[in-house]
Amino acid sequence: MDKQSRFGTMIRFFLDLRFVLAFIAIAYIAAYFAFPATPGNSPDTYPLGWWGWFDQGKYLLSANALIKLDFAPHKHFYPPLYPAIGAIFLKWSTGHMFFAVNLLSLLWLAFTFIRFSDRYIPRYGGVFLFLATIVFNPSIFENFVIPWTSTLSSALIASGILGSVWMHGVKSGARVKLSAVRVFFVATCLGLLVPTRPLDAVVGGVIGLSLLNPA
Repeated sequence: MDKQSRFGTMIRFFLDLRFVLAFIAIAYIAAYFAFPATPGNSPDTYPLGWWGWFDQGKYLLSANALIKLDFAPHKHFYPPLYPAIGAIFLKWSTGHMFFAVNLLSLLWLAFTFIRFSDRYIPRYGGVFLFLATIVFNPSIFENFVIPWTSTLSSALIASGILGSVWMHGVKSGARVKLSAVRVFFVATCLGLLVPTRPLDAVVGGVIGLSLLNPA
């Protein structure tokens, strides 16, 4: 194998979605445990970590109430879905219950972004854009580290965008139609925006309408 062939093989490896997603996951884990406000990192500066902040503290309060099936209104300041997912992980970690959902949301967003970009630009362009605007942009990337309802919301909206890829995708000159399973998946994700971030459900509604009329 000559140098050009080896170089091409290496480039294809680095642009493979599995490698890209693995790289993003490693970057996320490193950023998560390096962030000063991650619970336990800076007990002098952030005694409670980000749980001492207003929004994150309300997520924690709600998650602890939901795991006890306590629906008292004063314990639920934000829509319930994000805290409910955190409540699932409370028995494994009382300080990092949103780690898994945030990481998976980020990876799903990356996957859908790159798949959508593949329709218009070469793979390296989509990968570069995501890394440059999200992963290598500390002010944005840290917002996927800190618990925010917008992290889950972005993943749910991304599912609608992936539905657009499925609906409008072209393969060998023929339209690729959505299967019933895919329609159900996309509709469910867009519907879940309501108990996650109701304002973002407006965006989800626009995406849903565009899928109904894929002209």
